[in-house]
Amino acid sequence: MFDPSLLSPEYNGTKLLTFTAIFVPTQVVAVALRYLARYLVEGAWGLDDILIMTSLSLQMCMAGLSIGSVYDAEVGYHMPYLAKTNLPIVFIWGKYLVAISILYLGSVNIPKVAILALYLRLFPTKIIRLGVWIILGILVALTVSTVVTGLSSCRPFEANWNPQLPGAHCINKEAFFRYSSLPNILTDVAMLVLPLKVVWNLQTSTRLKFGLIATFTAGSFGLVTSIIRFTTFFQRNSFVDGTWSAVDLIIWTQVETGVYLISACLMTYRPLLERIGKGRFVGKLSRRSKISNGHYTSSKSTNNQTPNIPLKPRTEDDRYGFHRLGNDDWVDTGITVTTNISLSKVSKGADEDLESGEAF
Repeated sequence: MFDPSLLSPEYNGTKLLTFTAIFVPTQVVAVALRYLARYLVEGAWGLDDILIMTSLSLQMCMAGLSIGSVYDAEVGYHMPYLAKTNLPIVFIWGKYLVAISILYLGSVNIPKVAILALYLRLFPTKIIRLGVWIILGILVALTVSTVVTGLSSCRPFEANWNPQLPGAHCINKEAFFRYSSLPNILTDVAMLVLPLKVVWNLQTSTRLKFGLIATFTAGSFGLVTSIIRFTTFFQRNSFVDGTWSAVDLIIWTQVETGVYLISACLMTYRPLLERIGKGRFVGKLSRRSKISNGHYTSSKSTNNQTPNIPLKPRTEDDRYGFHRLGNDDWVDTGITVTTNISLSKVSKGADEDLESGEAF
């Protein structure tokens, strides 16, 4: 039964505009802090750094489309009201819907690829690298397949915004929009689980292990938003009163990709936190030590001995400001972090070398 209230000029587009105005600066600040943290370790840029900037640029495009949909397509009003008062606006909304959906499908996995690129630099163990490449392959395949499906979902293409064309045929686009988040949820779970075993098997303190696990968990915050977006599409319909429902749907579309982007940045903030003095908890997780010739030297210990703790020398792969975790050779050698020792400086310049290498 038709609801007469849908013919009223009720409006909620301000909600989308307000959210976009807040969320865009949040993402910009998150990315700026990431590059500031990378600057502090003076490392060469990696693929993940380039992907982060690419993702931010696409998020700015998404914000532009979101704002444009409100001003140009009257998103925020009920569709029956627009069809009665200004029918061409409905067609304009259909065009915006195509643009937003294709941009989402093409950009949502880029921050996740950036996180996986970081994993490749941190984890040289074969099992982790194999898992990373498998997930990368899945993400690339999903991106290509969903974009192609989105572009070919209606024939002729104009039927995307004018389904009344003679001979027009479209797939079930609502189901396509709903379930496009499901693969993201599954790959998020895989990315969350992937490094946990290697981190937990490190020969170090439990406190440091939990700190590392928390760091990698930050990269999976997008899992929560994927689940929320997935459920939101079951509560709203993009094609039944689409211009009204689009407010919440576009918000969660922005949130999902944006939170992936912010999560990818959070993983690299440790140097910045330590520099500004607000990373005490992080700093305690791995005690700052002085290093010389690939060994830690202790000035005193509980057994009055001076043990040397073997540490893998820095290599060309460490130039990015990270120590790699879980290397097969490293595991064979064994790095043991003990308590109740104080470490003294044994060579000039070694502290700076370690400082740049311990950044996450």
